[in-house]
Amino acid sequence: MKILFIPFILFLASCCKEEKTSDTNINCINMEVNPNFTTEAFKDGYTIQFPSEYTGDGLLKDESVTFEKRSGSDLYFSYLYSSPIDGLIFFGQKLSNPIPDKLESPFQSLTENLALKKEFCLNDEIEAIFYYNLDVNTTSYGKLYMKHNDWYYEALNVTFRAELLDEVEAVIKTIRKE
Repeated sequence: MKILFIPFILFLASCCKEEKTSDTNINCINMEVNPNFTTEAFKDGYTIQFPSEYTGDGLLKDESVTFEKRSGSDLYFSYLYSSPIDGLIFFGQKLSNPIPDKLESPFQSLTENLALKKEFCLNDEIEAIFYYNLDVNTTSYGKLYMKHNDWYYEALNVTFRAELLDEVEAVIKTIRKE
């Protein structure tokens, strides 16, 4: 009788097993188009949107490929693409595996680590991860990593005043594949 009891309990346990829900996406920011922002080329095959008062050339392809947009001296989005991967789709260094909770950044003159993180999702999938610090006395700094070919690559640097974090988020969440 005991032999039949164990498989029966296992069967019941498997039928009644609670479905695991991924807590990874609970605080994920949904990526969406902003009809009030201006659309710019961001990378080959990608766009990003900014409020109309932003200045800068955006994506420039000369001897090197750069991206630059700013709002006054308080908010600056930039990237120098040192080497393209997959042809003309420009990304930087690959994010380590497993995905870290924070980034140690000893080469960055503005900060030694980026201890805060925001995730951006499209269709419940994490498409971008923004690591940043918030320094209320000086300049805050962040690095955006975007998903490309099933992994995350460095895509954008952001320098900003801490009180402009919501605006940084509003811009990042507009990134789209064309």
